[in-house]
Amino acid sequence: RGDQMIKALAAVLKSVVSGSDFLGHRDSDDFLFVTSSDKAESIAEEICRRFDFIAPRFYTKEDASRGYVIGVGPKGIRRRIPLVSIS
Repeated sequence: RGDQMIKALAAVLKSVVSGSDFLGHRDSDDFLFVTSSDKAESIAEEICRRFDFIAPRFYTKEDASRGYVIGVGPKGIRRRIPLVSIS
């Protein structure tokens, strides 16, 4: 699932690149997006909006509607794990 999520993020990033923008992929989960200062905030907001729209698809309907995953840690301790997001 993690690989699919990274690929989805890459697709979102590619969808907002234009003109003189630069998108680089440094490591498995590190991206670099360079744009002009007058476009930076609106592009960042659009990236977040698009990713937030698709991110719930990587979870069960129950987890997505609840807004978190219930994980079981060491010694059987249950805890809430927030859904992935970007900012």
